[in-house]
Amino acid sequence: MSANPHANGGLLLKELHLPDFRDHAVDVPAPGAATAEATLVAGKLLREDAPE
Repeated sequence: MSANPHANGGLLLKELHLPDFRDHAVDVPAPGAATAEATLVAGKLLREDAPE
């Protein structure tokens, strides 16, 4: 498996162009004062960078 360039991680590296993750931070003013789903927040981050 290490000879496979897709699993190697060194031969086919590409720069990731992601939006600033800080723009998607969940505001938590006090412990337990916010409700958020990690997958929903991550989905919004990934959708913002989705190719058209």
